[in-house]
Amino acid sequence: MFRTPLLRRVLGLLTASLALGAITISGADATTAGKLRVVITESGTVYPLGGTFVLTEPAGNDSGTSTIQVNIGPGLFRDGQRYEIHRGEDSLNGKKGGLTLAFSGASVNAGTNLYIEDGTWHVTAASGVYKGWKGSGRWAGTDNGQKYHFQWEGLITP
Repeated sequence: MFRTPLLRRVLGLLTASLALGAITISGADATTAGKLRVVITESGTVYPLGGTFVLTEPAGNDSGTSTIQVNIGPGLFRDGQRYEIHRGEDSLNGKKGGLTLAFSGASVNAGTNLYIEDGTWHVTAASGVYKGWKGSGRWAGTDNGQKYHFQWEGLITP
């Protein structure tokens, strides 16, 4: 039916591309075999530093209380903007188990009593249904000197 070798090659490549596209899963999880995306939303008070969290995404669903221990580094300057490095641990105690996340990131002043923060995290301890979890990701948040809101997102291996 197809008389020219070039046409046969083009149709072969097209067929292979369509077959590959049919078995490819879209989204970030497609490139991370064996890992699950986790999203943890957390809100609370700055003094004392703690609150509540909700864990969602394919990794599961849970909620509970959180306690944060943080060390704030000295004020530094980047291109004239003052920032501080925050390092610490966030202990999440849910109905299904507990997670401890070590984190590090920058905090910058975005106005009167408004701070924007972001950085990286990784799992340092896990219990209950989370036992054996390994993983890491990024976090971002805000605080106004009274209340904070953080979102932890990343990939875990159950």
